[in-house]
Order: sequence, then C-alpha cells, then structure tokens
Amino acid sequence: MGIVVGLVLFGLAGWYFRRNRDDFIELFNFNAWYLVAIMALNILTRFLIGVRLRFLTRPFGVDVGLLEGAGLSIIQGYGNVVAIKGGTAGVAWYLYRNKGLGIDRFLAILAGGFVITALTASAAGLVGLVIVSWPRFEIGPEIPLFFVLMFIAALALIIFPRVKLPETRLMNFLNKVADGWNMLRSKWSNIFVLAGVELAILMSFALRYWVAFRAFSQPVSLSKSFLLAPPAYMSFIVNVTPAGMGVREPLLAYMSGILGYTVKGGLGAAVLDSAVFALLMLVLGPVCVYLLIPRRGEGDDDETS
Repeated sequence: MGIVVGLVLFGLAGWYFRRNRDDFIELFNFNAWYLVAIMALNILTRFLIGVRLRFLTRPFGVDVGLLEGAGLSIIQGYGNVVAIKGGTAGVAWYLYRNKGLGIDRFLAILAGGFVITALTASAAGLVGLVIVSWPRFEIGPEIPLFFVLMFIAALALIIFPRVKLPETRLMNFLNKVADGWNMLRSKWSNIFVLAGVELAILMSFALRYWVAFRAFSQPVSLSKSFLLAPPAYMSFIVNVTPAGMGVREPLLAYMSGILGYTVKGGLGAAVLDSAVFALLMLVLGPVCVYLLIPRRGEGDDDETS
C-alpha cells in the first residue's frame, strides 16, 4: 500500500514539476545560513517528542529516559522516512523487547497520544486564530472549521464513557487497548503535563516554519507561523506517506495562501523543512539504531553471563 501511495505521489510530483518548473527552480534560491537554525529546531522537536513518549509510557510503569526517548524519537522519524509507519513499528518492538510493553498497551499509547495531540493542537490553533485575527477576523472559515471539528472530536474521545465490547478474540484485544486508554486518561496530572509538552512541540514547529519563510526572504509573523504548526504536526502523526512528506507541503502552501502569504513561499518553506528533516533522520537514525538496538548475540551473551 505504501509503495502504491508513494508511486502515485511521485507521479503527481513529476507532473506538477513539469508544469511549474520555474517555481521549483526558485525554491533553491534561499539563504543557506538558515539551514543551521532549521536543523537545530528539528533536533529540538525530536527531543520534545521523546519527552512526550516518556510521559505517555509512564502510566504503564515504563521508564523511558530523556536521552533514550530522544533516540527513539529519531529512530521513529528515520523509520517513517524509509517506510510508512516503519519507525513506529520499530519503537513498538523496542518497548516490547526492552521494557516489556505489550502491543495492546502500545496501541493505547498511540491512540491516547493522538487524542491529546489533537485536543491541544486544535485548542492552541483556535486561540492563535483569535490573537492573529482580532479584531477584524478576516481569515476565511476553512481553518477555524478545521480546528473546531478536531477539538470536538478529541474532547468527545476523552470524556466518552468506557464501552465494553463483546467477548471474542478480536474484541478482547480491543478491550485491552481501551483499558490502556482508560489508564492513560485517568491520570489527569499526566495529561496536563503532556498538553504542556505538546504546546512546546507545536512552538518548535512554528519556529521551524518562521525560520524557513525567512530563508526565502519572506517575513512571516511568529503568530501566523504558529497556525501552520497544528496541521504540520498532525501530518507527521497521521501519515499516509513516509513521514507525511508529499502531503504536508501542499497543505501548508494552501494554508499560507489563506493566511495572506504567497503559496509559492509556503511551498518553499515546507519543502525546505521537510528536506532538512529527512536528511537529519537519514544521518542520525542509523547512529541511534546502533546505540539503542542490541546487536544479535549481545542479549544472549548478557543472559548467559
């Protein structure tokens, strides 16, 4: 499925390139010094996502260290660049192999993390819209509607009562996932901490796009860059392509146009950030795999010693 989606997107990208060759040539006309800042902010994002993993696993009695979480975040990014959800599967295997976290608990963590992310991102987006648009509210209905629907859906999942599914093999597994989600959402103090981490992640995304726009000599306010952060972050989490690439770029270009900036500038900023992210993951990912993932035979040697 991932190969089919990738080939379709590759074909569409080739077709678009042929029709807009001059625009793509202009994408290479940027201030290279901004690359260092974008790299640093991408690394900050991965560290914060590692902190997020630490607090998501804590209710299940799993202790993920700060550096360990950062390394797993990079491995996840690396694997997701190589294959759709490949990094997520790698993190699930690591937590099972090294922390004893079952797949049902991991799926509960994925689901719970998505809900908390959606709730925080939509709430922050709505607040950001009020700040940016006050007092004229000249932004069209598309972005507010997106945030409102996402907020309502996420809030409903958090407050919705527990439903017990019928006793079958599949339903029993889903019941275990639901039990894990109930464990996660019952720790309100942990949810508030996670919401704070999510806000920090969103701010790191906003800073990345704020810098990326300036790389193309397009001064974009930090507040409007913050409005680009929620859909960009969500495209990483709900990815139908490797690391959401190929979907995030046209989405951010479209939203840039709605916010009053050039679509070309939005496309350039998104492509630049995605390229830096992919390059970093391809370089740092194998290093973190080497440091965190035991080589064959090492675990056996430890057990027999």
